[in-house]
Amino acid sequence: MLNNTSRPIHTNPIINSIQDLQAQAEKITIDLAAQLPVYTGILSPEEMQRKLHELHVHQIELEIQNEELRRLHAELDAERERYFNLYDLAPVGYCSISDSGLILETNNTIAKMLGVTREALIKKPLSLLIHKEDQNIYRLLIKSLYETGNPQEYELRMVKKDETALWALMSTTIVQDTDGAPMCLVALTDITNTKNTEDALKESEEENRQIIEQSRDAIVISDSSGKIITWNKAMENLLDINAYDAINHNIWDLQYQLTPVSMTPPKYSTILKTRYMNMVDKSTNWQGQELEQTIALANGTCKIIEASSFLIDTQNRVLWASIFHDITDSKLREEELRTAKEAAEASNIAKSQFLANMSHEIRTPMTSIIGMTGFTLMTELTEEQQHCLTIVKSSTRVLLRVLNNILDYSKIEAGKVKLDQGPFNIRETLHELFELFYVSAKQKNINIKINTIDNRIPINLIGDSVRLKQVLSNLLDNGIKFTNHGEVTISVDIEEHDEGTIKLTFIVSDSGIGIPEDKLDKLFKRFSQVDNSNTREFGGTGLGLAISKKLVELMGGDIYLDSKVGVGSQFFFTVEFGVHKGFNSNFE
Repeated sequence: MLNNTSRPIHTNPIINSIQDLQAQAEKITIDLAAQLPVYTGILSPEEMQRKLHELHVHQIELEIQNEELRRLHAELDAERERYFNLYDLAPVGYCSISDSGLILETNNTIAKMLGVTREALIKKPLSLLIHKEDQNIYRLLIKSLYETGNPQEYELRMVKKDETALWALMSTTIVQDTDGAPMCLVALTDITNTKNTEDALKESEEENRQIIEQSRDAIVISDSSGKIITWNKAMENLLDINAYDAINHNIWDLQYQLTPVSMTPPKYSTILKTRYMNMVDKSTNWQGQELEQTIALANGTCKIIEASSFLIDTQNRVLWASIFHDITDSKLREEELRTAKEAAEASNIAKSQFLANMSHEIRTPMTSIIGMTGFTLMTELTEEQQHCLTIVKSSTRVLLRVLNNILDYSKIEAGKVKLDQGPFNIRETLHELFELFYVSAKQKNINIKINTIDNRIPINLIGDSVRLKQVLSNLLDNGIKFTNHGEVTISVDIEEHDEGTIKLTFIVSDSGIGIPEDKLDKLFKRFSQVDNSNTREFGGTGLGLAISKKLVELMGGDIYLDSKVGVGSQFFFTVEFGVHKGFNSNFE
């Protein structure tokens, strides 16, 4: 039977103890009454005293038993309260329903779960709380419970007071009430968060599946035995093999079939599988691999594919994933570009060799012309003849300089320039350059001077002094050519040094016309000048700075400049030279 608070009452050892004490007290009282003699009006004082003593002892026993009963009642109430708290506050909802489906009693958890009061649930059909789409599931569950007597369990949706749905795991058991009538005990667990997580996971898995399926990259995934479990649309298009024909087949057998016969050694599939398994066994820190492979399709065409493979450790198993790209066209283009590059390089070498040969062939008679013109100028000539031959000599010198530049650049491009590593005096070299350009600078009324030379630089260096002079000559010649007033200077500083080498920075400065910033990138290109009008005004082939850059690079250095229009330019270049041991003493 149910009490007024709809809480179940169960038998308990404490209740049995109380009932035993009550029965014992009643028995003592009856026994005492039976032992009392029938009153005859004659009791001696001793008998009276003894009877009174016995009554007093029994009274004390009854009081002790009564106190024990009160204690047991208190414990029983406390135990009931603990039971009802556990029942009401349990994380799982409990209720009992009659064979007609009415809720007989329920704990507070179900009421909170559904957003209603406990009283609102009593005598209400449980089916009304089930989502309409899951009503048939509930009816089948209850029917199976009563027919088989076996516990039943199912996931279904219930409707809350605000008409929103929650997912619950319903577990049912059949028992009998105190009258022997069948009664169903129901346990409800709120699994809404779990279902939402499962739905989100399913949605994520479907999104990932669609990403793989719709990817423009060909993707295949297989398990540790090589059985293919994923084969996307791009893979079908790449290999002309449907997913139906690939999934559940062995990837190593498939790769064996796709490998051209000329490239397939015996037991190729076994070799691939063994190699893969070795990688799986050592996959703790394995980051994957990339390779190129030639495959032969069923229609006889061949493709070159690039494969990126990596392992996926899902804790439950290890998967092998590969992403394929068809690089056949790009490989063909690479081959075409390589062939074209080789042809261009061969043509360039042939051109350089042709220019070198032609320059050499032209320079020899040109030198003779200059020499003979000089001898002729030493003879008696008319003023007009003297003037004409002077122009011839000047022009042939310019032409010879052009031929020398072409020959030098051709040799550099052809790789025929070798540096001569020998000792030389750096200060003497700079003074020779000063004397070489002094006259031409004086003719333009500009100053040329050696500005500074770090006095710690050793007198004798080891390097190619001829190529150094060539670079400095080109820079000084340009400085004088493009400077109309002011000066052209040379400075030498130490960049870095150690026991056996020293790197120097040479600075050639001028106060000339300067170079616009947007033209600086053209400066060191061959046959290039800042402005075509400069060619007409100042002359030159545009090879001087290109040759200088190549020579500086051959000497292990670099060249760069800083220029401002109307202010002038500064050319910097570094070169590393050998030094005699012990020169570091200058730095101490």
